[in-house]
Amino acid sequence: MAEHGWEPNSRRRKLLFDFAEYTSAHGFIGIQRTKSSFKRALWALATLAMWGLCMYQIFVAVGKYFEYNTVVSIQIKHSTNVSFPAVTLCNLNPLRASWHLSNLMKSKKENVLSDKKNWTEEQWREFNITQQKPDDMNEEDEIKYKTFELIYSKNINLTEAGHSLDKMLLECTFQSSKCSAANFTRWHHGTYGNCYTMIIPRNKYPSFIGPLYGLSLTLYAQDFEYMPTGWSTAGFRVEVHPAEYVPFPEDQGFTVSPGAVTSVAVKQVRVDRMPLPYDGTDCGDVKGDDVVLPPETVNQSLPHREPVLQNMFQFYSDVLRRDGYLEKVNYTTQACIKSCYQRQLVKRCSCVDPSFVTREQARRYFEPRNMSLPDACKMAYLSSLRCVRKVVKETTEQGMCEAECPQSCYEQEYLQRITSNLWPRTSYYASIKDVWQDQLPSMEAMNEATKVRTNIAKLEIYFEARHLLLQFQ
Repeated sequence: MAEHGWEPNSRRRKLLFDFAEYTSAHGFIGIQRTKSSFKRALWALATLAMWGLCMYQIFVAVGKYFEYNTVVSIQIKHSTNVSFPAVTLCNLNPLRASWHLSNLMKSKKENVLSDKKNWTEEQWREFNITQQKPDDMNEEDEIKYKTFELIYSKNINLTEAGHSLDKMLLECTFQSSKCSAANFTRWHHGTYGNCYTMIIPRNKYPSFIGPLYGLSLTLYAQDFEYMPTGWSTAGFRVEVHPAEYVPFPEDQGFTVSPGAVTSVAVKQVRVDRMPLPYDGTDCGDVKGDDVVLPPETVNQSLPHREPVLQNMFQFYSDVLRRDGYLEKVNYTTQACIKSCYQRQLVKRCSCVDPSFVTREQARRYFEPRNMSLPDACKMAYLSSLRCVRKVVKETTEQGMCEAECPQSCYEQEYLQRITSNLWPRTSYYASIKDVWQDQLPSMEAMNEATKVRTNIAKLEIYFEARHLLLQFQ
């Protein structure tokens, strides 16, 4: 060892020399073999610096690992076994004018001041405060809010009072086979009254691309049944969605206007998300059909066991069963947030938003729990509107509902490309008007295409491509 410049005087030093001589770790051999003290110091500094850098990189790598970052990969697959989407459609007008005038006007005259004739001065003062109208609300919104409140408060039978699909559906075909109103299931919506959902059986109609292999509907808006004020446009609200998801046409739908053919080309998209901790938050369900009801069968740490949300799922599940569709209703973030919003309104304003909850849906939740049925929020009046706006502001700014409602672990949707064109052509209407007028006598006055364009709409929904877009996060 003397030739290396260091005289070993202990077993420990000999082990260190042997390590430096034979180790594959760079730098140590340079320190051991160098005779110059200056060069040895340089080798030592360089070795320490490189090992320090190595340790830093290891520390960063370990930290990145425990952040559980996710990588999104997208795969486009050709698939022929893709379910055709469910189609939900609603007339924009919730109450027919003829029913409204013949029923509600008469009851209003009979009940005017009947429950207020013995009020005290203090009661009248409080009543006048609640009847104060907001200055920043236009007349159309005021009428709509009052209509939604009326439907809820009076427990109006929407099946009778709303638009019937029998009188709105002129033509219906799917893959060139005729369909009818009997293929749709009716359910009630706070904003649109009667809504109708059509589910295409996968085992009966295999999916294919193009308009000839899709759904075609010719719809009659019944513009003459719209109230004179409140609804400035006629038409339909339509949502294309997976059958097992609760539809929210007010948020996720699109409007189909009369006088046009609206073509909707769709692609199915499926998203699989990694559970906690990979995306930083736990996802809210498990994949596909494993989401089951009742809520005690799912992960009890997740908020979608909330009874209000469960009631929404159960309501829509009943709608599907009436149509013979027995698949399970899946959790969605949108349904959870809607339920959370209603809970906050009931808790802090003692009312519910009637724009998307009917009285029957509310009754199915509150009465079995021996809870009093809350009133509809009177958002056409200042005091109630202030409370509702405050709840919306605080829940939004504080992220209350977002914190309670995780993303779905498994999600699917239909990407839509929507185009429209003037319809019907004058010559086409001349050839078909007799058939339509025989089908619906209320169309007899519409002798020209320019007149029918304020009432008739055509909707086409079809697969644009047999692609299944998979995203893994």
